[in-house]
Amino acid sequence: MKCTHLDASKVPHQFAGHEQQKNQIAALRHAVPLLLILLLSSCGFHLRGINNLPSWLNNVAIISENDDKQFVSILQSRLEGANVEVNPEPSQAQYWLIVNEVNLQQQIISVGASTNPRQYTLTLTIVFVLKTRTGQIINAPGRISTSRELILNNDRILGSKDEENILIGEMKQDAVTQIIYRLSHLQEPSSDKGKGSVGKKKAAHAAHA
Repeated sequence: MKCTHLDASKVPHQFAGHEQQKNQIAALRHAVPLLLILLLSSCGFHLRGINNLPSWLNNVAIISENDDKQFVSILQSRLEGANVEVNPEPSQAQYWLIVNEVNLQQQIISVGASTNPRQYTLTLTIVFVLKTRTGQIINAPGRISTSRELILNNDRILGSKDEENILIGEMKQDAVTQIIYRLSHLQEPSSDKGKGSVGKKKAAHAAHA
């Protein structure tokens, strides 16, 4: 009977290899959903019911108070994917989608043996409001919050930073989805309805004349 002896000198390396493999799997688990969302969005695919925005909501300018370019880019892409014209000039747009706040907070929920932070909760808060160009508020300022948990690896600082960026991207995608959902349930402003009815009456009068 042949016995196989375990080389004790290789055990730490084996454990290190397993730990590294676990970290890679965890990073992929967060990366794959985000990459899938970006791929489907670039192909023009959108989930049913998510982007059914009202037809009157068009010619919209996005105004970001803190100029978060990544968030604005995601929001603009999703609006355009829903066939909403995004106007880069607020003075010429019919509606203003104002993003008052894009706030990211970190909260430590556990520490390691060396008292270094081991696990964070990332919370993204978005505050937005939709107005007409004349200042009429169409919806009360809305607040959206979304969270993710991040486990840090002190041996892979760069890898942990990459994972954090992926999670932040996921949260921004999630927040934009919630904004689109809320916009899809808005009623047309009464002033715009009035303009539409006046226009129809004028057209009918001209036809009879």
